[in-house]
Amino acid sequence: MKTEHSKLPRHLKKLPEQVSIVEEQWSSKQFVYKNHVRASKRGSELQKSINLLTERMFHRLVNKVKVLHQSLPIDEDRLCLEINLRKHPKDVEGLHCIQTKHLHLYLSCTINCDYVIEYTLFNCPFELEVLSLIDKMALSHCANRVVKDDYPSFFNRCLQVQPNRFISTIDFAAN
Repeated sequence: MKTEHSKLPRHLKKLPEQVSIVEEQWSSKQFVYKNHVRASKRGSELQKSINLLTERMFHRLVNKVKVLHQSLPIDEDRLCLEINLRKHPKDVEGLHCIQTKHLHLYLSCTINCDYVIEYTLFNCPFELEVLSLIDKMALSHCANRVVKDDYPSFFNRCLQVQPNRFISTIDFAAN
């Protein structure tokens, strides 16, 4: 469903020093206690069930969003940054993140052991579908819409500082 992508849009250039810092963080041996581990050990059975369901629904939402992106004919609109933050040695809260030119979805676990979804939509051609999916998947109790000032600059900066292995283009599929 996605193709590796090593080239950024022409107007962007990688920031090697920043990429190096990010790579250093990924290779850190420093131990941090992750909130999702705390939640799995200390949360109530109800909370654990809700968290598991929230994570499953989040990943279903991510898959559906990728399918929606397949219909976008311009490669740059299908450019995707996706990171499994469970594997990040220094990220305490993050579980998963996906970003495109039009949206940002972020799953995290709070210090109180609750799984939370934050999302941003920017000129999203399928905004109504995404909001409907959030509603249909009963995620509104844990999903918070976040308004990011100048989302395009935020997304471009993320592309510039993240290693290429997290950047891909979602394959185009004509209707």
